[in-house]
Amino acid sequence: VAALARLRDAVLFEGSFETAINEALPRDASQLAEKLASESMRELGFDASVSRSGRCLLTNDRFLSPEDSESSPGAPPAEPPLLAKLRVDRAGVNIHVDRGAFMECYARIMMRFTRLTMHQREKLEAVRRASVAVLLAPAGGGKTFVAVQRVVQVLNEDPDATVLFVARNEALALFVCKWLVIASRKSAEHVVERVHVLVAPFSSGPRRVHVEAAGGRRRLMFGNSRVEATTYALIVVDEAHHLVGDSSLRSELAELGAAESSLLFLGDVSQATSTISSPEEIARSLVDLPQDQGVVVATLSEVVRSTKRIVAGAAAFQL
Repeated sequence: VAALARLRDAVLFEGSFETAINEALPRDASQLAEKLASESMRELGFDASVSRSGRCLLTNDRFLSPEDSESSPGAPPAEPPLLAKLRVDRAGVNIHVDRGAFMECYARIMMRFTRLTMHQREKLEAVRRASVAVLLAPAGGGKTFVAVQRVVQVLNEDPDATVLFVARNEALALFVCKWLVIASRKSAEHVVERVHVLVAPFSSGPRRVHVEAAGGRRRLMFGNSRVEATTYALIVVDEAHHLVGDSSLRSELAELGAAESSLLFLGDVSQATSTISSPEEIARSLVDLPQDQGVVVATLSEVVRSTKRIVAGAAAFQL
């Protein structure tokens, strides 16, 4: 799980995964074509084709299992998901990872985790009792999973509650919304109408998420316009250690009246403690809190290592 978390960051935020792939591939287009057409690649389920625009499309028909296709009865089979886009020209080869396809696979793995450990339940109770909380964890410690459970609690306790989820990346925000639908055991439409998302650039404001049917599949999609002002029962800020002091986010949260809401900030324990004087600073750098406002800091110290669940998750990631 920790390795998957690091891979997620390398793909979505750092760009280091694309860099490593490009450095490993042959720069000559003809050599690349030979590799893509090899028997070993076909045995792994890969198929390569060239579009009219000269783009080489790499797909894998084993990336999604039949039960994951979400196709409606009578609908045509879903197209094999696009794993990567390779531009081949005189300058050589440049590969771009399809982040949406990666997040689909990552989501299927992580959603195998449906039960809190005893340690996670203790920390969930700690943040539940707090108006403002910072939840820290190492990679794979389950902070996002605990946050999802906290959101479910809030939505179940108050039928009129609305929650705001803040993330740097659209794909990650949609992943959390999908995980929330699974955890709540209610229809996607019922859940997402009560959850707004705020992603970079933060000045664009919160948006709704809606369910859209396309090609026989139902997907969560962002709305195009800013939602009307509302009072949020809970605001969750993911990867908050990367957002410390972000003036754009701080301004937007002030406009939303975040100081009047319950707040939950998620951060990586090693990065948070190495870059700031105290975890409490994460919260105070983004929201103008009263000086006497207490900030509860909870730390998940156990990395999830359930062999059965990891093996089950890995099975969904096989090519």
